[in-house]
Amino acid sequence: MCSFDLCKLPGVCTNDGTPGIAANKRELALDSPMETHVLETRGQDHYEANLGRYVFILIAAAVNEISRLYAGRNANLVTRQQYRLRPGSCVGPAIDILTVAAGDHPGGLTGDQTEHPIEPQFGARFLETIVLGRLRGANGQIPSPYLPPIPADTINFYWDHPLHELAQRPAIGGPYGDKPATAQERFMGAFGSVDWPEPLIPTDQQINGPKGQLWSLHDPISLDAINRNARAAVNADTVQTQDALLQSVRIGFAIMEYMNDQNFINHFNIARNQIRAQLGYIETAFANQGWPVTGLQEWWDVVLDDFMAQLQTRVRTFTDQAITAAFAPFNSQRGQNLNIAPAIRATLRDYLTRLQNGQGMTFDAQYFVNIHPPP
Repeated sequence: MCSFDLCKLPGVCTNDGTPGIAANKRELALDSPMETHVLETRGQDHYEANLGRYVFILIAAAVNEISRLYAGRNANLVTRQQYRLRPGSCVGPAIDILTVAAGDHPGGLTGDQTEHPIEPQFGARFLETIVLGRLRGANGQIPSPYLPPIPADTINFYWDHPLHELAQRPAIGGPYGDKPATAQERFMGAFGSVDWPEPLIPTDQQINGPKGQLWSLHDPISLDAINRNARAAVNADTVQTQDALLQSVRIGFAIMEYMNDQNFINHFNIARNQIRAQLGYIETAFANQGWPVTGLQEWWDVVLDDFMAQLQTRVRTFTDQAITAAFAPFNSQRGQNLNIAPAIRATLRDYLTRLQNGQGMTFDAQYFVNIHPPP
């Protein structure tokens, strides 16, 4: 059985009412010997972009917490599908896709968070990459065809500079969205916001938290936690400790199942294409000011696709390591003789077979690559 609550593991979930941002999505460190560009906006998450001489701080657009997701502005745009980590068998589908009830305050959302399909923290990585001028997941390759790097000075000094031209551009996401005057707000607002919640998805924090870790290129759940769960299972030999171990190992499959669902992909591409559109407005407005940021949209295409390949490699590596860590104590003579050993070993063998066959562990390139029609 896989019914263990992953939120009992340190750092996986948050219960502070924050709208879908677990602790792993808060990675701000302002103490730096480099010049730091700081914007003060209370209640919104901040992300560092290391631009060489500068550390530029990106501020996520505010989103409604889960209790107000269907009661806020433009709530009619929000999907009525929610994603939950499936309790029960450890083998087979790991995600339940449920229908959210009608109304402004539907029930059944306890334990869910407001989730961004494209994590706002990726905005910092995007800026770092375009300033560096090399793809960070492709062995530092220069994009082909060539794209010129974006000057760090331009980002640092002008990304949050108000421009009348940007304020006149179409609202983010449609006529009822916001029409900000800065590149900062245009860019980050296109990941999803209070004003434009269309990309946002109600998602179990047991999925959202580990996914946030993965988007930081960290393990979805620490291998230390899995090792502890494995030792606890050997020492206690109970169904409860078996549950905790297998649930923590299958999270890689759960994340990939979630991200390969068609509704998730649709919302991923809603955000992807809106961000691309905003970068086009920014490029034009900056060019008219004499601040060239040539190729922002093309950079967006290649950087995101490069990063998705990194995510795929990372989740496969994590799952392989997690299976190995979970198996280890059950290969000993003592471990093989435990009551829970047959079920654990059989399930882990199933996971290993699925991993080796690539089952559920590959992003569907048909939907995730080079999808960027005009808005």
